Amino acid sequence: MMYSLLLDELEPDRRERLRLFLGQTCRPGLLPGAYWWPVPQRALSPLQREHLASCGPYCLALLLEERPPALKMELLVRAENNLHCSCLAMVNQEQRELVFAFWDRLNAWLTDGKEKAGAGGNG
Repeated sequence: MMYSLLLDELEPDRRERLRLFLGQTCRPGLLPGAYWWPVPQRALSPLQREHLASCGPYCLALLLEERPPALKMELLVRAENNLHCSCLAMVNQEQRELVFAFWDRLNAWLTDGKEKAGAGGNG
């Protein structure tokens, strides 16, 4: 089971604005439309901090889809250097608050485009 946030039924202009926002706030993934949102070190769980040198950095996956036009953000904290470690986990309370702050900035960007995306995009 995977928990995700979903923004769907995107109009073409909003999808393009999202692409620009994600380009400023996330690292591009290897697949088209895939992005990695870095989890700030201060928000890592004790186990993730302990594994940072061997497994990190940690991030959340986003996928900007064309058909149907949607943005999906998984709420699983992934380790960039180890896909099968116990340090992979669903977002904790602090990480969840940062994710929703990111989505608030994303929504502001979509609605008026005036707010800066911000370096790193994770507050």
